[in-house]
Amino acid sequence: MTGWRVGYCIASPNLTDALRKVHDFTTVCAPTPLQEAMAAVIGLPDSDYQWVRADFRHLGRGDDDMAFARWLLDETGAATVPGSSFYASDTALGRGLVRFAFPKKDGTLDAVEERLQKLPARR
Repeated sequence: MTGWRVGYCIASPNLTDALRKVHDFTTVCAPTPLQEAMAAVIGLPDSDYQWVRADFRHLGRGDDDMAFARWLLDETGAATVPGSSFYASDTALGRGLVRFAFPKKDGTLDAVEERLQKLPARR
């Protein structure tokens, strides 16, 4: 989940040894409430997360994630991260995707939702 700074890893001991070293140098700890939240949601079915999917191809604006991110910022002021940013070895995997961050005040999210709903979809 974006902003939670909580994760898990299942790997062989030689890999987890390196991960523990990296972890020691990059974080102190995740806040207890976030750890408890992660433990509660980790077993939920995939369907519980469908509402956060950000595939924009159904809007009729193609699949160029960089162009879409720029367009969305210009039109609504909502900044996103193009999906291709997360796929260094094959940026095509991120086409049609953008990433939103939700650690905002409810009023900010409501205003962006309003602006997004007013955008005309291209077909």
